[in-house]
Amino acid sequence: ITPNEATWGILFQFLETDKGRSTLIETMKEMNIGMSYRFLITLIRGMDSMKEMSGLSILKLFQQYEISMNYNILSFVIRRFLEQKQLNHALTTINHIIEQNKRSGSVRISINAQILNLLIGHFANGGRLDLALMTYNSYVTRGTIEPDPQTFEWLYKSLVKNGYFKNFPIVAHWIKLQRLKYTKEMR
Repeated sequence: ITPNEATWGILFQFLETDKGRSTLIETMKEMNIGMSYRFLITLIRGMDSMKEMSGLSILKLFQQYEISMNYNILSFVIRRFLEQKQLNHALTTINHIIEQNKRSGSVRISINAQILNLLIGHFANGGRLDLALMTYNSYVTRGTIEPDPQTFEWLYKSLVKNGYFKNFPIVAHWIKLQRLKYTKEMR
């Protein structure tokens, strides 16, 4: 009986040290056992030595194991970029995928409202209404990403997070109109 990916994943989780986990990975390489993106994400989350791995290093790791980019990898990497305050890498990655989709004429990886919400949420948590609105306008008005109700929740949060009050009624009304336009919801 040959072990499958789930078996290797269980073995990995039972090993408690990075040294043991590294040995397991080397054994998998020697036995030519393919690694999936799920397994690599488990590795990154589970190994102490990989928990602080940069988003670029994670992308290189996926490339090293010849694992094609997909939505789950993209979301994981964007989160890592934002955690490590590497906004420029997050935006470059998103814009690169959008351009690739345009050039190829097909959508290989969908940049959707969840990705937009990661960015706007990052700005909202930092109290940066200006960046939240610029990000929203950059992706939504160009028709690149369709917002969802959560997008507007993040915009409202960014509005109140830093005590923004100068044009509060105007901005709140604009967000309300945008929400109605895209979601047909009025709250």
